[in-house]
Amino acid sequence: KVFEGNPAENSEFDALVKANFPGAISNKQLATKVVSVLEGKGYTPGNTLLATSLCADELARVLEDDFVKVYGNNFNLGGLSGFPFAGNTGFGAMAAHIPD
Repeated sequence: KVFEGNPAENSEFDALVKANFPGAISNKQLATKVVSVLEGKGYTPGNTLLATSLCADELARVLEDDFVKVYGNNFNLGGLSGFPFAGNTGFGAMAAHIPD
């Protein structure tokens, strides 16, 4: 439901991923599950700051864009494999943007 009306996913890319990583889910499936779990815990677009530390390549941009559609602007901490590059100063800057 989260992404109804959005363009279809890249079926050729999804088939390639699933052929090499059996059981893999699409970015939209992942984002939908994450949003659902977070909503169940009281996190909404109004009280949540989207902060990511995704790899800085074009493959991660789609997932980041999907989350931006739900939560609004993204505070990008930079990163590789989910490990942020921002350090203490970057985390302090991010924390200053967390909604009350």
